[in-house]
Amino acid sequence: MRKLIILICLLLTVIGVFLGDLRFNYIEDFCAEFGFFKGTVLISGKVTTRKLDPLEGVDIEFVRDGGGITRKATTDANGNFNLKVPKEKSGVLMLNLAGYRTITQKDLSYNDKVLNFEMHPDSVTGKVVDWKGKAIESAELAFEKDGGRAGIATCYSDGNGNYEIQIPEDQVIYWVTVKKDGYSTIREKIFGIGGQIYNFEMRK
Repeated sequence: MRKLIILICLLLTVIGVFLGDLRFNYIEDFCAEFGFFKGTVLISGKVTTRKLDPLEGVDIEFVRDGGGITRKATTDANGNFNLKVPKEKSGVLMLNLAGYRTITQKDLSYNDKVLNFEMHPDSVTGKVVDWKGKAIESAELAFEKDGGRAGIATCYSDGNGNYEIQIPEDQVIYWVTVKKDGYSTIREKIFGIGGQIYNFEMRK
């Protein structure tokens, strides 16, 4: 009987690999009932913004060290998620949502637990105005790093003087050059952190 169950588990595992992660999860759980896998543990939690507003649609993925097992979940309208991961297996937990900085939690061994996360945008915003506080439209903002030697991105202020630009890394020094015909060019450095506001005042 035991040999038959082993054979069934091996066959189901092969089928599960081809059918996809979700079906493989159920197959592994089935085999765990007979002691061939150590089973799974449940990770639950909530994903919010820094202001504690819930984030819906965050993709959460567990990848076991060395590969072979991937588990996925998505947060609901309240930012909540439930994710089964292999028991006593270490791996990487990744959280992704468009417009937000990816969170990676590495080299952890998970047991039944609650994990809450705060995500922040992967862009910075701000406003370009003149010395009287009037919005300046179509000002060019160029962001660079590595002492201003490596260009990152360029954007333009809108009709209200507002701008938004993605930055690839947080807690990095960026040089910002702001140009507009009829105004003196601004060049200064900022300590870039996604979600922060950086305003610029131009003079003639």
